Amino acid sequence: MEQHGGAENGYMIYCDGMASAGQIAALTLQTHLCSGQKMFFSGYVGNPSSQTGKSNPNLIFSVQGSTDGNTWYDITSYMTGDIEPSNNWYQIYFPILHHEGGREYSYFRVRIYNVAANFDGNDFVIDDMCTIATKQPLIAYLAQTT
Repeated sequence: MEQHGGAENGYMIYCDGMASAGQIAALTLQTHLCSGQKMFFSGYVGNPSSQTGKSNPNLIFSVQGSTDGNTWYDITSYMTGDIEPSNNWYQIYFPILHHEGGREYSYFRVRIYNVAANFDGNDFVIDDMCTIATKQPLIAYLAQTT
């Protein structure tokens, strides 16, 4: 299975799943979003196996927020479900609600878990992960003239 977007675009993660479920990676970023801005997570996943009947990977992308970089609060999570063997990339895309619980977060952490607990199959690839912040909303006021 080739990298999503071609080899000239960097690297991808290839994991040979373990017999026990667990965390694969944690990615932390520091950013402050203004009121009204929205953030989204995007990435590509795949199952490079050519064999059917094996255990398929099932990934959870868990997003946490922090106001100080020390105490983390769960914001949202996304589960891929079973990723069937193929030579295709599947895009994942979901919103991150950064004002969850009335807090304005300055730090975000994405944790990736494989919840398929089997070493027979369970191989997966992840590529082109990114967070996207929308532009700040524009509000215009028209002054009344006489």
